[in-house]
Amino acid sequence: VSYLDLAADYFLELDPVPVIFRPWHEHNGDWFWWCKGSTSEEDFISLWRFTVEYLRDERGVHNLIWAYSPDRSRIRMDHFEEDYHWGYPGDDYVDLIGLDNCGDVGHGANTAAPDEQLTQVRLSLEKTVQSAEMKGKPAALTETGLEAIPDPQWWTDVVLSSMLHSELTKKIAYFQVWRNATKAR
Repeated sequence: VSYLDLAADYFLELDPVPVIFRPWHEHNGDWFWWCKGSTSEEDFISLWRFTVEYLRDERGVHNLIWAYSPDRSRIRMDHFEEDYHWGYPGDDYVDLIGLDNCGDVGHGANTAAPDEQLTQVRLSLEKTVQSAEMKGKPAALTETGLEAIPDPQWWTDVVLSSMLHSELTKKIAYFQVWRNATKAR
């Protein structure tokens, strides 16, 4: 709770500026303590709801846009709805339907051909928009990126072309990049 209090103090300082808040992101992976690999679906939902209720009801934080953002690498495209919604805390606890996808945009761990990766990122965006529309919520690519961006055309050939790919992908409200350092570590 002490960390939530620190966050609440900060968010209250920003009020009335809206903040897109993406707590417990990539929860369907296995790399954070709150992830599917470490917790049950029921416990994750309880954690999310507790976070919302504590910040909103106990601390009076009302300027947050709650972004749900599972990781694409743990979603089977032929089971998108089922995999995507693992841990979904409910429509009353989510304002924005997002997807984190660094794996289909050139990540070295993805061994698929570049054209197949491009197909997958576009399809995952379309499916995210469809989920958002069913819930009456905006959709976003809540995290993407490519370490050191080795291809100077990456922004246009991968990111922009994916956003403009179809009428569905054009409905993505925003995208956010992760790190994208210009030098490898």
